[in-house]
Amino acid sequence: MENNNDKLRFKDKGDTLWKFKNRVYVHCPKCDKRAIVSRDDFGNKREVKISCSNCHFRQIGWKISYDIEVKFFCSNCAERIEKRIEDVGEKKESIKVKCTKCKITHEYKPRNTKRRKWFASTGNVSDPFYNLPLWIRGQIKNETFWAYNYEHLEYLKNYVQAKLRVRSGYGYTSMVEKLPSWIKAKKNREDIVKLIEKLEKK
Repeated sequence: MENNNDKLRFKDKGDTLWKFKNRVYVHCPKCDKRAIVSRDDFGNKREVKISCSNCHFRQIGWKISYDIEVKFFCSNCAERIEKRIEDVGEKKESIKVKCTKCKITHEYKPRNTKRRKWFASTGNVSDPFYNLPLWIRGQIKNETFWAYNYEHLEYLKNYVQAKLRVRSGYGYTSMVEKLPSWIKAKKNREDIVKLIEKLEKK
């Protein structure tokens, strides 16, 4: 049974940030309400997905797009021709490009470079899979405090409010060892705990 002394003591077990990445709360890219980015097993492989219970937005995996690029010399005047089109929805077997010098249009076979299509983050902290702004975050002075999910938030709360912090012996690989100094500072303990209690209700 946990007593008051247990609450004042935090023992670092060497947990890393990856422990909390299987379920991340974010702002939905469609309605801006709370959505969940999760890593789940689909058949024999693990996929990332995002789902929103408010607007029912759902996406499994990353959307694939292509960067299309051509670099050739004009067959008519030998002028160097370079053209790049980013974020195209499908591969292109050929594209037409007009020479800037002789104005003749030629058809070229471009280079298609696959890319994962990310959402554009509007926040300064985001999830590690889709780059969406985190749902659990708040400001303390000029610093941003954040957590991936409520389990992560509780873990940080236990660390911050502890009067005694026992190190893990895992060195810098431990998540709490990598926390910024302002979170570790005793003078900020009360303000951070108040913010955490506010975020717990979000």
